Amino acid sequence: MTDKSMEVSTVGADTIAVPKTPFVSIVTPAYNEKTNLPELYERLQSTMNGLALKWEWIIVDDHSTDDTFSLVEDLAKKDSRIR
Repeated sequence: MTDKSMEVSTVGADTIAVPKTPFVSIVTPAYNEKTNLPELYERLQSTMNGLALKWEWIIVDDHSTDDTFSLVEDLAKKDSRIR
């Protein structure tokens, strides 16, 4: 294996490549959450940045009638971990 970011692991009878640094995806449904997402973002950053792993935040906007989608777009422009 030449990829230095991966290591070999055995799962049952299978041998697979896994990241050396764990990767966490946080998925959050959002419906009219424009006022709540900034606080959640601050809390996620505070918690996740202190851990030795890579992470992303996936926000699923369920056709909000407020500006949730626009807020998510703005956050994603500032932080590439937000999708």
